[in-house]
Amino acid sequence: MSAPVPAAPANPATGRLIAVLAAAAGLVGLDSLVVSPLIPQITAHTHTALGLGGFLVTVYAAVYAVFGPLFGPVSDRWGRKKTLLTGLVVFLVGTALTGTGSSFAALLGFRAVAGLGAAILMPSVFALVSDSVPPQRRGAAIGLVVGTLMGTSVIGVPLGAFAANGLSWRVPFFAIAALALIELAVVRLAVPSAPPTRQIPVGPFTAFRGQFKAAFAERSVAFVLFSSLLWWAGNQGLFANTGVFYGGIYRLSTAEIGWIVLLTGAAGFAGNTLGGRLADRLGKRPVIATAAGGAAVTMVVFSSLTGTLAAAIAVQVLWSLFFGLGQASLTTLVSELSPKARGTALSLNGSAQYSGMMLGTAIAALILDHGGRFVWIGSVSALFCALIFPIVLWLVRERREEPAAAAPAPQPEPSAP
Repeated sequence: MSAPVPAAPANPATGRLIAVLAAAAGLVGLDSLVVSPLIPQITAHTHTALGLGGFLVTVYAAVYAVFGPLFGPVSDRWGRKKTLLTGLVVFLVGTALTGTGSSFAALLGFRAVAGLGAAILMPSVFALVSDSVPPQRRGAAIGLVVGTLMGTSVIGVPLGAFAANGLSWRVPFFAIAALALIELAVVRLAVPSAPPTRQIPVGPFTAFRGQFKAAFAERSVAFVLFSSLLWWAGNQGLFANTGVFYGGIYRLSTAEIGWIVLLTGAAGFAGNTLGGRLADRLGKRPVIATAAGGAAVTMVVFSSLTGTLAAAIAVQVLWSLFFGLGQASLTTLVSELSPKARGTALSLNGSAQYSGMMLGTAIAALILDHGGRFVWIGSVSALFCALIFPIVLWLVRERREEPAAAAPAPQPEPSAP
């Protein structure tokens, strides 16, 4: 067994780039679920049935899931920076318009635009991280970006609730749009331009077909994407109903639940950061398998606890830690399996994640609607995660990349003829 290759020293410029990209991911995370605690106010303002409010989350996720795979090939062939800037503009417009909406139909349309912006943006974020960081440090970098994405999505729930209680449901959307405008300027100045990774002069349909074919050239890609779908179906299906759990069993207020969500969000961020570093050292597959097993066990235990609040919170913190460990490693693994179609593979991964979210939340809603116990949701969610264990150990193999001494210096885009 050969000695491990030492990691190249960190490049300060690359570190600044990762920080900028993590901030972009953080905006998407913040926007994705901030609407959840605002639903009662929004439906009351628009004279809409409360039960329909969840479609504001669903339409965002559905647009991301459907259109995300289309923009990975665009990123590979058009260039990361151009796609990144375009996604930020669309995201900014959709989020700002949401704050101005006066009818529920208009709000659904604006949330769809914001989801489209996220679908354009995120594949380029992850692909640019992978393009810029050597393999031996890539897991840590992606862990930071994923941790920021997931952490802000969780933090957005209580922040939205606090803003709605003290100000207006419109304020969070205007605030996120303002931050997106600042991020747009930062990306324009700080992200270097580089030529597309694929420059084959063919028609658009042939180009898309070629990118998808390249992404699936490695058999493991399909199994990892299926694992991502299962991962989000299990974790998000249960997490989306933790408010129901704490409110129904422990009679906690929205504010009290918000503080618990903040705590578990911090654990998820720590898990992502740690998961990326462990993936670099131990390999992605062992970390994913361990996280899947740990998440499955803690889900069942958490959903079964009905007596001690402190125990439930402690188990959820542990569950969030396992979720972070697995999420960072899965994303890193996807980024490395198809280097020549990295943006395409990562966009497919985003689509798999949001499809899993819709699947998990739909199953959970059916269970609750038919009078099922909360532990049933935990058991189904745990089953989804447990299925990942044999998939990553028996059907997935990691791609070995040649270690790089440092990230390649970005080259200027070729000027137009």
